Amino acid sequence: MSSNQPANLGRFHLNCGVTVSLDSIVQWRTYAGLIVGVPDQAMNERRISDAKKTAAEKLSMDCFIHLIIPEITMRHRSSSHGKVGKYPVLPPITCAAVLDSEPLDKSEGFGSALKIVWFQDDWALPVQPAVFKQICALPWSELAQEYWV
Repeated sequence: MSSNQPANLGRFHLNCGVTVSLDSIVQWRTYAGLIVGVPDQAMNERRISDAKKTAAEKLSMDCFIHLIIPEITMRHRSSSHGKVGKYPVLPPITCAAVLDSEPLDKSEGFGSALKIVWFQDDWALPVQPAVFKQICALPWSELAQEYWV
């Protein structure tokens, strides 16, 4: 785990020098509702798209949603007919959060915010180190949006 990451992810520094705070977070099982079968690329793309929609609906801030690129694992599957195949699997937990900071332009706005979506192996918090590294690398001034109260 990065020494930059506090145990609760409450407040931390991005590589660009901006300090951000966790405003809110929601989580759910990535493949919740999948009863039969295994995921494929199309299903994974739908799960990612649905994760962004869920983040837009469940997180209060109205701002841009950025996807932290997930690590897809190839799993092996054998059937009762002896066929062996591979299928792509996203990490089992989907997370979405709002990060909040000072206004982008100190003379305007009340603050700046960004919604992020990521996938990881376990329930957060903490955030998986590889994911946290990507979060810390966010170009805040390019992605975040100012808001007014």
